[in-house]
Amino acid sequence: MTNPTIRKFEKVEQHLRKDEYHEALRLLEALENQNDMTREERIECQIHRLYIYWQTGLKRETRLQLADEIVQASQALGEPLYIIDALLHKGKTLGIENRMEEANELMLQAETLVDSLLEQSGDSSTKATKADLLYRKAELIMNKGYLELISGDKDSAIEQIEYSRQIFENQNHHRLLAATGNIGFGYELKGDIENAMKYYEEALKLSEEFDNKNNQACWLSMIARLHRAKGEMGKACEVSERALRLSRESRSSSRLEF
Repeated sequence: MTNPTIRKFEKVEQHLRKDEYHEALRLLEALENQNDMTREERIECQIHRLYIYWQTGLKRETRLQLADEIVQASQALGEPLYIIDALLHKGKTLGIENRMEEANELMLQAETLVDSLLEQSGDSSTKATKADLLYRKAELIMNKGYLELISGDKDSAIEQIEYSRQIFENQNHHRLLAATGNIGFGYELKGDIENAMKYYEEALKLSEEFDNKNNQACWLSMIARLHRAKGEMGKACEVSERALRLSRESRSSSRLEF
């Protein structure tokens, strides 16, 4: 993505980090109505729309069609980073639809392309920076790990997500939050409540740093669930009340109206 394109989508990204989907969609619609939109920017708009649809449960019947359009547009553009992003997003869409084999196949295609570009990252003719590529590799590994959490080897999945978490942490990237929470979820699925609590509390701390009340409510709900599993009903009720309060604040400050 070029610097002008990055700047154009900065405010959209800021809203998305706080789960302010209505505001993000309004900005996307304003961008899409501009006559001077480049092909790259139109693909970015589609990618952000697809992300919002995942997070809100909207447009389920058309999400895969939109993912296909993103793949076709990125392939026509011929820019490797966009092709990687398109394969990743279609893979995530298939995973959400429980089509795991197809999802993993696309993730593998994208990861193979990333690895090939990483080998060339010192070549001045390559537009993609090493940081860009490492972020995408981390994103791919995290998503593959999450799919494996649902249907495969939990230990292997946690190991993969931890690897992606280290990359996000080294880059000081906001996706560190998602990786941290996913590791906690993995430990919870294994029945390791102490480690699950550790990672959920870290995810809560990161959510507070990003000022994301919706995420704070989510992780507090997870923590309350673990307290209940430990028989700590008083703590569970206290944490649940905090989660409910933050959830209400989040809905009132960022209400979706369609």
